[in-house]
Amino acid sequence: MAGAWGFIGPTYQSQNPAVDAEFILNMYPEIVESGHGSAAAKMAYYHTPGSSVFGSVSGAVRALWGGNNRLFVVGGGNLYELSVTSGAVLHTYAIRNASGPAQIVFVPSGPGLTGPTSGALLVWDGTDGTLDNIWYVDGTTPSPPALISGVGVGCIDGYGVVLRPPIPPGNGSGTVPINTIDGTQFNISEIFLGNVWDPLDFGIKTGAPDQLQMIFTPGSFGGGGPEELWLFGKRTTEVWYNTGGSALDPFPFQRVPGAFINQGLWAPNSICNCNNQLTFLGGDDRGVGIVWAMNGYTPVRVSNHAIEYLIQQFVIAGIDVSDAIGYSEQRTGHINYVLTFPTAGVTVVADFSCPDASGRPMWHQRARGASLGSLSASWKFHAWTGGKHFVAGDGTGNVYASDLNTYQDSGSPILRCRVGPNPTQGLQWKRHGQFWLQIGGPYSAVTGRTYNLDWSNDGGSNYGTSFALNPQQNTTKGIARVLKNNLGRARSRNYRIQSTNNAPEAWLDADLTLS
Repeated sequence: MAGAWGFIGPTYQSQNPAVDAEFILNMYPEIVESGHGSAAAKMAYYHTPGSSVFGSVSGAVRALWGGNNRLFVVGGGNLYELSVTSGAVLHTYAIRNASGPAQIVFVPSGPGLTGPTSGALLVWDGTDGTLDNIWYVDGTTPSPPALISGVGVGCIDGYGVVLRPPIPPGNGSGTVPINTIDGTQFNISEIFLGNVWDPLDFGIKTGAPDQLQMIFTPGSFGGGGPEELWLFGKRTTEVWYNTGGSALDPFPFQRVPGAFINQGLWAPNSICNCNNQLTFLGGDDRGVGIVWAMNGYTPVRVSNHAIEYLIQQFVIAGIDVSDAIGYSEQRTGHINYVLTFPTAGVTVVADFSCPDASGRPMWHQRARGASLGSLSASWKFHAWTGGKHFVAGDGTGNVYASDLNTYQDSGSPILRCRVGPNPTQGLQWKRHGQFWLQIGGPYSAVTGRTYNLDWSNDGGSNYGTSFALNPQQNTTKGIARVLKNNLGRARSRNYRIQSTNNAPEAWLDADLTLS
């Protein structure tokens, strides 16, 4: 009798499925921290959050920013403010570009935005940098000025910071000239005046010749992070800090001595502050496809071989993974790094609060859709403000409220799926008598649900007949169960269970009888 065999666990589809073919979709594992879980379970699965339409703007959503009970959205060629209570559009500001990535950064001081909060916004509209595309929005006009060209924007210690595009000097570089042609220059604004940019206030990444991919400041990508200016190149990274300047050298930022990192950023929009660590999809002279989290100035690998193999398959197929988008969220104590590959249509999630056997975050996958053959990537953008999680990025102008008490995506079913590990040992023939999945109750809450069970005897390459199962009551344990008897025999087997129930899910563990 196998009993419990580790059915609850992370996604880990190995390079060879005979090694491990585990998969978990739209469910996340949670360690039972009390140590006294039902039937001595060490972990359980819970459902990932659903969504409902909260508000909408014109044009596809390209960026979100939330804070101070305010919500801003870049949609199409405009910046919008939405009410955090009703979703109504409160203000509209015209920018220019209507497609591609964008970025919103809060400037914590200076002229006040329309409303109760002081500060202003710097908005990167995502154009190719041939024209001024950094916008200063202080709420005084629906058509804010475009101030300087850039391919990324941040804010630190009251300074706006812009990464300049690799354009030859004087060749369409906008009103503020660019002094290098290799994409290693950044400019800063006057302190607390994000609309004033002195052409002489610039620095250059000099530690290595690789082109800058993105800057990161405490005001970048949703906020948070070390109070330093990080310059991420394709192969190396430098860290600068605010010295205040001097009479001989008034430029306030200098390199942190010794903080030169031989690891680059491959996907510029994958970076965010997660679990108090800068986390991103990296690359360097040796290759691409590892997710790193910075421990001080030391990159620590947080992806595993299965996730890295998945990313490599995208690369081999010719899919550009440099368009990956990452964000961080915290729900019920789970600190998640959510990484979406838009071109591949795949979203993977690292849960820093739930370590695996190696001590790295457990990973799960998220997707939108009701069947394995019709899945699309999960949300690209996230903001938390006004006590709500907001998500967007499905190619429409919709902004969605997202929470664990919603069990569908805007009224459409969410597929929840688990492929468990192989319960057999060695390659001996085993008779499989009974599969039993424990479902959290009370029983009255799970009646009427349907779960589909099938299995693969070749490492997940092929599956047989799918059986629709309804929960049965287990009077001795006070929970429900999904049960299937007389399962035949196999040398190797992976069980797969799926559901699209519009209801909360808690999967406690699975038992299997072998003989």
